[in-house]
Amino acid sequence: MPATVFTLTETTDQTGYVLGVFAEYHLAISAAHSWAAHRIDRCVAMDTKSFGPQHPNTYRITLHPTGGTDVDVCIAHCPSGETDAVRWQIRQFEVIEQQAPGQAG
Repeated sequence: MPATVFTLTETTDQTGYVLGVFAEYHLAISAAHSWAAHRIDRCVAMDTKSFGPQHPNTYRITLHPTGGTDVDVCIAHCPSGETDAVRWQIRQFEVIEQQAPGQAG
């Protein structure tokens, strides 16, 4: 019987890597939200250094369903709505155990 897992990847236009594999969907969503919140903190700190104090709600985390349980987590700049280059993608996979040749299923 296949096991369902959810991968969390962080991607940009040029790179991408796996951050984790989760047995439960809500844990993958929670981890993606945490990574996005950390990214917002870094963006706000950089903006403050460059432009001075910022409005506390300059950025927001958005979820973009891509089909089934797959979702992209993004950061949007308010009020422009522009999204950050970094995305956290959650994808569902089925893991099937491979049996050695000659073994009965």
